Amino acid sequence: AFSAEGLRTLVCAQAELPLQKFETWLTSYRAAAADLREVRKRQRDEPNAIDRLMDEVEHAFGDGLQLVGATAIEDRLQDGVPETVASLLEAGMRVWVLTGDKMETAIN
Repeated sequence: AFSAEGLRTLVCAQAELPLQKFETWLTSYRAAAADLREVRKRQRDEPNAIDRLMDEVEHAFGDGLQLVGATAIEDRLQDGVPETVASLLEAGMRVWVLTGDKMETAIN
């Protein structure tokens, strides 16, 4: 319901991971994140080791996550936006303001 109200949400969860498994993953992740070829692939939205490792974590540990809590904050407009919108309206322009950075979370 938070996103339906245009709020930014943060969900916190935890899982107990075997130390060896985490250290192995972390070593691989750090290597991928330091590899400029992988970083560039990720920037171009191409298949890359960074996203693959993140997906690996999500699939390996996602089912075992225990919800800790959730919070939401109002995402206020940047300075000057209300005045700019008011000026556009005064000029007779039609203005639509959408919130959210994804179509699924945007509200009109």
